[in-house]
Amino acid sequence: MSRSLPRGSLLLLAGLFLAVAGRVGAEIAPGPSPVQLVVQMDLGVKNAQFAGLLVAEQRGWYREAGLDVALVKAADTTDVAAVVAASDHTLGSIESGLFLAGRARHLPIVAIGTMFQASPLSQISLTAKGIRTPADWVGKKIAVGADGHEAIDAVLAKAGLTHAQLTLLDADYDNAPLLDGRYDSKQGYLIDEYVALRTAGHDVSAILLSDYGNVAYSQVMFVSQAFLAKNRAALVKFLAVSNRGWRTAVADPAATAKMIIARYEPSLGLAYQTESLRQIAPFLTRESLLMGTMKRATWEENARAFRHTRPGVQLPPLEEWVDFTVADEAATTGADGAAADGSTGPRSDPGNPVRVLLSPAEIAAALTRLPGWKAEEGRIMKSYAFKDFAGAIAFINAFAPECERLDHHAEIFTVYNKVNLTLTTFAAGQRISSYDILLAERIEALIPKLASPPKP
Repeated sequence: MSRSLPRGSLLLLAGLFLAVAGRVGAEIAPGPSPVQLVVQMDLGVKNAQFAGLLVAEQRGWYREAGLDVALVKAADTTDVAAVVAASDHTLGSIESGLFLAGRARHLPIVAIGTMFQASPLSQISLTAKGIRTPADWVGKKIAVGADGHEAIDAVLAKAGLTHAQLTLLDADYDNAPLLDGRYDSKQGYLIDEYVALRTAGHDVSAILLSDYGNVAYSQVMFVSQAFLAKNRAALVKFLAVSNRGWRTAVADPAATAKMIIARYEPSLGLAYQTESLRQIAPFLTRESLLMGTMKRATWEENARAFRHTRPGVQLPPLEEWVDFTVADEAATTGADGAAADGSTGPRSDPGNPVRVLLSPAEIAAALTRLPGWKAEEGRIMKSYAFKDFAGAIAFINAFAPECERLDHHAEIFTVYNKVNLTLTTFAAGQRISSYDILLAERIEALIPKLASPPKP
């Protein structure tokens, strides 16, 4: 015999059911959809050149950051600049010269970061040819790719050479013409073709063009103006996660190379990919310890060389085609949520995971880019002398906003026309971190812009 429940009990049960159902519904309700982002590569192979992105994808870090990232290989006919310009969700990776060519075509594209802070573009030759410096190109057949003409011209100009003194040919990715003598030297990456040739047992030499006057970035990350306006925050996340991927990739080249071959490109050689990653590591932070960041002076020199090789071609003001703030924010806010353990193994400050503590060797290497700065007892320092007191104060006022932007402040001692600066990371027990180097770099970048620069 069944027994009915009182009306009050039924109402209570109904309320409990609705509460539980609501709670369960809230728990299983989907979150916000991930932001779609297509990365249009400039190669038809997913190799070590894109290792940071491949690691981030393989480990699911993009998805964790709310990004739905697709890495797309290029076909022979892919115009990366045009593909990116036409999309509000595509990011491209391209040589800086080809990016500038896109801007010269009036494509609405903006550079937001770079994978390599100096170009690995090289001229590769058989060692038996005896080509050691650009002067040895005289009378030789030199093969240049479509993206390498401004680099070659910059090097020739610095060496005092002209096109008439050598034979310039069109180069492609194939190394056969170099090996069979059709080229005396050919364009290639120090981190790619050069490594592949040596790994295959060929005795080759390389002239790294950045050592002889080629000022340029490589694998510039760029988007359309529409994408930047629509989803800047997503792009900051993408660059930050990619930086995390690069740090992981170069920390263990052997493991990363195995992953690339197993997951992406079974036909690639393990030794080739492992050595390529080792060669890549220095290019990631060649210009600054903050990975992915760019400098105005580099872009200005690159644009000058570009215009020199293309008389009559105009570029819009730099502010229209470079946004430095996206990479800066990605490198300094810890948007990837991970400790910034650096490309060469520095230790992280647990109080701020993006203020990377530096080893003595790393400090010494960084100071080679900062004339007049010296390291002493956990600090870096430099003294400046100006024409007068007004010049000294103007200098302090000029770099104060950079201190505020980084939330990293210098110790300043000034008497009349002299300014002594000391930088240290207090949160790490007064030790030298990447932020000290970054602030020093930004202070030095201001010097040429001062109305009254310091005395030599």
